[in-house]
Amino acid sequence: MGSLFSEIFRNVALGIAAFVGAWLAWRQLSPATLRARSANTQAELARRTHVMELFNRAAGQLQDPRLEVRLAAIYTLAGIARDFADFANLFSNLYKPIYGRLKSTMVTISRLWTFRPS
Repeated sequence: MGSLFSEIFRNVALGIAAFVGAWLAWRQLSPATLRARSANTQAELARRTHVMELFNRAAGQLQDPRLEVRLAAIYTLAGIARDFADFANLFSNLYKPIYGRLKSTMVTISRLWTFRPS
């Protein structure tokens, strides 16, 4: 009877110790988890701010009278759509019509460039 009681007491004590240890570990990890989540949120906001700056600068350059500046803006928008998948739908609505006009303009320019009067 005595050994059964000591074994039950030992198992209950081990269970309580495991519970207290798990609770203490959880309390230590909780602030670290909150800090990590906060850091991830700040990094995501910084990334979104950077992408929106690129987008706004490129959108402003689409009005530039120089063709090379407009082309650079279009390639910047294409790069944003390629590199940042979560912004791709937003930019594709702007990029596709511009790319279609640019492609026809580039074909015309290349035909004029290679044109040789006979």
